[in-house]
Amino acid sequence: MDFDRSNYSTNKPVDIAAIGEATTASVLFIALSLVGIVINMFIISVNFHSWIKGQSMNPSDLLIVSLAFSNMVFSVTDGVYTICILVIPFGDVEDQLYLLYIVMVYVLFCNSWLSACLCFYYFVKISNVKPGYLARLKSKINTLVPRLILVAQGFSILNSLFYMPVFFKENVENPTNQTQNITTYRTDDFYNVFFLLINCYIPFLVILVTTSLIIASLYKHTRRMQQNMGEVGGPSLKIHQRAARTMTSLLILYLLFYVVVLGSSLLIKNELLSWVYYLVGCTFSPIQSIILIMGNTRLKKTFVNMLNSCRKTFGEEDNVTT
Repeated sequence: MDFDRSNYSTNKPVDIAAIGEATTASVLFIALSLVGIVINMFIISVNFHSWIKGQSMNPSDLLIVSLAFSNMVFSVTDGVYTICILVIPFGDVEDQLYLLYIVMVYVLFCNSWLSACLCFYYFVKISNVKPGYLARLKSKINTLVPRLILVAQGFSILNSLFYMPVFFKENVENPTNQTQNITTYRTDDFYNVFFLLINCYIPFLVILVTTSLIIASLYKHTRRMQQNMGEVGGPSLKIHQRAARTMTSLLILYLLFYVVVLGSSLLIKNELLSWVYYLVGCTFSPIQSIILIMGNTRLKKTFVNMLNSCRKTFGEEDNVTT
């Protein structure tokens, strides 16, 4: 994998040199990073405010806050990366981009594991299980979630540190100065596949399996209730359906992201695919954060109230001006 100003993920080079020359595209990428920062700060602040008021945070809230913090770090790093490409002269920024790159690798790994933990938590809480191992796990899952978060963070940090030594420097021709070479970082494709398999595709399988089982279980449960009582279900079923929608949305998001990553590995010379690859990376954090907000009652209610307040405020200003 090349590490230069056109690459920022655990994959082969993304040719954003041409993209960086387009002011509109660069502004778009920075704007998406700012949106991601604001949305994730909203998630963290709402939960922190509730905690200050004495309201307890359940395990799903802890997982969502951890994901929000991870996404915020990703958006900040992504924005700084784009600014570095625009501001710092080519050939003078390799070491800085290398550090940013490692942070992005850590965030990608951590995001994948935390999302898998969230889906696993929903699966254990929602599933109707008979006495056995899963039933015992269900009774202890609330106390296990903080440990899962720590394990996910620690495992991601360790994998990021192990990932750093596999880079080696390589001198390549400077596209702006044919007489002067520049230094880039490369790593063997085997290590890319290995680390992606452990830290991305295994968590994706956890999301896929748990989501599929929950959808199948809820479908059977809903059909049974409709046949026996002619009802769609009560509040409990609605909570389960909301969790299933959140899990399905996360599954689709990660599927899209990994398909683009795989496509960029095979068709990296395609300029359009390179642009899509970078765009998907920039939008990943805000989209995932919106999914988390829509799947959480407290966050969704606060978000809707803020929108209504803004609508009333701007509506009153329009009435005054007219």
